[in-house]
Amino acid sequence: MRIGVFADLHGNLPALQVLLARFRKEGVEKILNLGDTTALGPDTPEVIDTLASLPIPAVHLYGNHDLSVIGIETKQPELIRPLEKAQHAYVRSGLNKAHLDWIKNCREEWVQETEHGRILAKHYATDKNRLYHPVQFDPTEDDLRRRFLPDNLHMILYGHHHAPLLIGHDPVFVNPGSAGCPHQRSGIARAGILDTAKKEDAFMPFIETYDAEPVIERIYKSEDPTKLSTLSIFFGVHIP
Repeated sequence: MRIGVFADLHGNLPALQVLLARFRKEGVEKILNLGDTTALGPDTPEVIDTLASLPIPAVHLYGNHDLSVIGIETKQPELIRPLEKAQHAYVRSGLNKAHLDWIKNCREEWVQETEHGRILAKHYATDKNRLYHPVQFDPTEDDLRRRFLPDNLHMILYGHHHAPLLIGHDPVFVNPGSAGCPHQRSGIARAGILDTAKKEDAFMPFIETYDAEPVIERIYKSEDPTKLSTLSIFFGVHIP
């Protein structure tokens, strides 16, 4: 089976549109969304509407932003920034019941048995209290093993940390990178295709480009109280 995989879309509709077009071109049979579908970007309602009406089967996992938008905190208290909570409250104010129900129906993890072994997908590793570990930048394979504690797994797919990574063997750790936060002004959507029939080179990462300027403009013109920090951190736009 060929599965289109993305993570950290963060309310960016143009990024989603170019990824779905690529998935159609590649003939994917299923879509796997690794979470953090919502917040930061300006299009959370439209993104949810699009994902809720996909013509092929899809698995949607939740991430920490998604849960915070519906009032559930999954980060260690000392890591929850006031600006982040304000942004989530703003996003929540623009969602209807159907949108909130869609988020509530997202799953924590997805497991797929293949002829080559078990594949696990989740937004990120959690501790014994089911709180997300802090992001570790430039992790080694050993770092990820300590975080995820893999047991008889062939592959682990995750997101949360927006930088793409493909490392290791039994399991292979795969982070496709952020689909919706390019961390620069030009529009770059990162994703990949998982071919479960393959044992080696089963994940093919790719990048699609889009015009980020309308996204940036919508964020800037919004009433989001955190828009300047969002633009600076996630879109590389620094406004004095």
